[in-house]
Amino acid sequence: MAQKQVLMCPPDYFGVYYDINAHMRRTLEKGRKVIPAIARKQWSALRDIYLKSEYEVLYIEPVLGMPDLVFTANAGLISEETVVIGQYAHNERRQETPVIQKWFGDNEYKVVTIPYFFEGHGDALFWKKILIGGYGLRSEDVGVMLAAEFVEKELVLLKMIDEDFYHLDTCFCPLGDKALFYPHAFDAASIRDLEKAGELIEVSAKDAYLFACNGVYLETGFGPKFIAHELSGKLRNTLEKLGCEIIDNRTTEFLLSGGSNRCMSLFL
Repeated sequence: MAQKQVLMCPPDYFGVYYDINAHMRRTLEKGRKVIPAIARKQWSALRDIYLKSEYEVLYIEPVLGMPDLVFTANAGLISEETVVIGQYAHNERRQETPVIQKWFGDNEYKVVTIPYFFEGHGDALFWKKILIGGYGLRSEDVGVMLAAEFVEKELVLLKMIDEDFYHLDTCFCPLGDKALFYPHAFDAASIRDLEKAGELIEVSAKDAYLFACNGVYLETGFGPKFIAHELSGKLRNTLEKLGCEIIDNRTTEFLLSGGSNRCMSLFL
């Protein structure tokens, strides 16, 4: 069996220099600055967790002037040797696209580009045999639907309505045959559709704002693991009862930009 792989980008140029989500806006309003040494330590700790979990970590080189390249999850939707790459919703991130396309081309992926807003695994997550897609704040519905067609997956499309949860991976997290979700991030019809798709574990507002749904669920030969910035005692207990080993990895510096452990991880 081929070794599992994850694509990461070192945070050499990471910082909050512009406002494209509510978290960034608050960071800039407060005058809070990313502390590079702490960001590097937190990113390195996540990388080391993957290495210890027998994942191969691949790297995309950081580029000056592209602080959000560190959030590799947004680069595209991966299905076997194909990557579907859409357009970023904000000009500030569109310069990342040629860098991303080159990396995948150099690594022998079939690169499919679509002319709609679609932000990769930030707004598209595989769950069991289907694809859960989010639209309304970053990705367009047509972008998500077209991506699902390319990877030939049944799609459950969810409308997102809370600007604090601007990507699907901030408010929904697959856990094998179950999933975490924060209901206030979606409209009522989307919640009904999601409930039909499988068993859900609702997270509280406290856990949602601690980016619990941006945690990373890993199935390993040593049992399932869940990597999280911070969890309430209740949610931690729930996950442990499911057999998950909880691995704490603080991401305070990345939360300033609206990202956490999952945002920095693109599983190949």
